[in-house]
Amino acid sequence: MNKSEKLAYRLSQILSRLHSGEKLSLIDLQQEFGVHERTVLRDFSRLAFLPIVREDGYYFLKQLDHRNPKAHLALNSLSSMGVDKLFPGRAVMTQALSHKTQSILFRHLPIEDSSHFQTTLRVIANAIHQRNTLTLTCQRRRYHRIEPYQLINEHGIWHLVSVLRNQSYSFRVSEITELVQHDDIYTPSPSFNEKLIREELHWNTQGIVEVIAQVGSSRIDDYQRSEQPMAIQVLKELGYGSTLISIETSDIHALMPVLKSWLPDIDVISPSWVKQALVRDVEAYLTTCS
Repeated sequence: MNKSEKLAYRLSQILSRLHSGEKLSLIDLQQEFGVHERTVLRDFSRLAFLPIVREDGYYFLKQLDHRNPKAHLALNSLSSMGVDKLFPGRAVMTQALSHKTQSILFRHLPIEDSSHFQTTLRVIANAIHQRNTLTLTCQRRRYHRIEPYQLINEHGIWHLVSVLRNQSYSFRVSEITELVQHDDIYTPSPSFNEKLIREELHWNTQGIVEVIAQVGSSRIDDYQRSEQPMAIQVLKELGYGSTLISIETSDIHALMPVLKSWLPDIDVISPSWVKQALVRDVEAYLTTCS
């Protein structure tokens, strides 16, 4: 068999066994097919559209609702995107997705066009699945052998959350260039995974960050008269002495003291990780004062 035929044979065997309910191990598969472990990992990455679970060194299909498997897969996809929170319950979602009459339509969602960086997304997703390190360029700066942990879409914008020398970094995917996936495999850190669950791994963001906030109008006037202020775009005058603003910055560390100086007359609307960081700083300060 040529290379393509061997690949087709391996994938057909893996698919058949997964759908029959088998739990497959990398070691058994590489011995059976006579290939390297990385080859088997690449095979599984080609099947990333399936709900494959990796647990204790084994790969198997997540149990589906056999009465309506398509709806079940759609529910899982909606849950992973956070869209399930739009519905009052799982039963409503199931009914809406499984009925022949389309009762739900999403329009004008605030999302960026990812078709311009599909290859970048694909390489990153593959590296995360195989636990490979990446070298990339973002904002004309080179980052060597970062450990990719997760792709996160926040407010329609794709971000790569990663670790470099025990420090967390977040990159806007559309701004990533010169991306290289390496063959070396890293061991994920349980502590970083825990922080990721608690949404605390965005802090060292690379690229431009747009912060949208509701601020007391007098605070904005005072700040704009200060030395070297950041550019503030007024989005809307809300009345009652409050203004909706947007600030774009590539140095979130420089912006945080400004946001804290506006307390308590500020409410950060997005991104959520900036709001959470601001809340944590305030809580830490109050703890030291108590």
